[in-house]
Amino acid sequence: MPGFTLTHIQFTDADLSEDPELLEYYQAILKLKPRLENVLQCLNEQPEQLTQLDSFIKEIETAISDAQTDNTSSLKPTIIKYILTDPDANLEPKVPDTGTKACQAFQHLVFACHLCPIKKLALFDCNPQLFIDNVNEGKNIITASGWPSFIYNLDQFDPNDLTKGLMRGLLLLQVFRHIFTSPFSALSGHQNATKPCITHLHGLKEVTPRTIGYACVQVTVVSISIMNMTIANTGNGDMKILDK
Repeated sequence: MPGFTLTHIQFTDADLSEDPELLEYYQAILKLKPRLENVLQCLNEQPEQLTQLDSFIKEIETAISDAQTDNTSSLKPTIIKYILTDPDANLEPKVPDTGTKACQAFQHLVFACHLCPIKKLALFDCNPQLFIDNVNEGKNIITASGWPSFIYNLDQFDPNDLTKGLMRGLLLLQVFRHIFTSPFSALSGHQNATKPCITHLHGLKEVTPRTIGYACVQVTVVSISIMNMTIANTGNGDMKILDK
C-alpha cells in the first residue's frame, strides 16, 4: 500500500509495518470496496482535493457510527428475549419501568450473571446479591479484560481450560444472528427469505474474529447503556484469542 496524506499528516508503509493491524483493517475494507484504494490515491495526488479526502473519511466514520447506533437501538427492545433460555418466559425479577438507567445489569440478577467475568462466576453463584452489592459499592471492580460469562456455553465451560465453550454462549449467538442475518433469525435460526441479510449486502461470507467481537461489544454496550454502570477500560481487546 502506498503512503498517503491526511491534511498535514503523512502515513508511510513504515508506519503500517509498525502497526500491522492498520494494514489488516485496510485490506479487509478493500475486499468489500476494491475501488476505494484508487479513490484515495487520486485524492491524495491532488493537493487541492485534500479537504475532500478529509470529508470523505469523516463520512465513513459517520456511517460506521450510525450503523453501530442502529444495531444498539434495535437490540435494546429484544435483548431480554435473548437473555432468557425460554424467550416466552417472563424475566424474574421484572425490570422496573422507571425510565432510569439504574434498573438492569449489575442492578439486576440476570444481567449481572451474564456480565459477570467467567473467572468470578463461582463467587457470584455463592452469593449473587453480595457480589452485586460489592460491584455497585466499588469493592469488586469489573474490567473490560474479564471475559464475561455470556460468551461461554456454560455446559462446556472448564475452569482449567478457558477455551472450552468460548464464544459459544446462546446470548452471544442470538445477538450475532440479530445483527448479521436478521432479528427474525435470532431465535429461529432461519433467515427471512424475503429480505437480504447484512452479510449478503456487504459480502461477508464467513464468521470472522471481528464479527464475533462486534457482537460481544454490542451485548455489553446494550446492557450497560440501559443502566448506570461503567466498565473499567484496561486497554484494547486482544483479537488473537478470537482466532482460536
